[in-house]
Amino acid sequence: MEHPVTYTISERSPFGFEETLGLVRDALDAQGFELLFETDLQAAVRGTVGDDGLGRYTVIGACMPETVAEALAVDPDLGALLACAVAVREDEAGVVVTAVDPAATLSVVDSPELEIIGDDARNRLTRVVSGATVAVDPAEA
Repeated sequence: MEHPVTYTISERSPFGFEETLGLVRDALDAQGFELLFETDLQAAVRGTVGDDGLGRYTVIGACMPETVAEALAVDPDLGALLACAVAVREDEAGVVVTAVDPAATLSVVDSPELEIIGDDARNRLTRVVSGATVAVDPAEA
């Protein structure tokens, strides 16, 4: 079920799960993100609570080191909010790519500097989601 929310950027992919996951990795790299972690959420949940019916679900954490440094210079406690998460999940209708909206996340701090940083990261993650859900070169997305 799709929810109209304002804290994520989300698109349905016409590709399979593994192909979409690869496209997300490529698009993150093309937009200047460094991969921090990749978690198989389905396996983590299944290992804890058993068979839950959750389809394939992977979360990738990424950051742009220069942007992180700028944000932490404004507020050192922002580390708790950082790492842009991109989820690739499979449901009955196919594959969905969802990224956190960094502008929404950083909006909890009233700062013009962070607004600029958040908007830039939002634009880059929008291109990541688009690059992973349409048949284009991620560098051109």
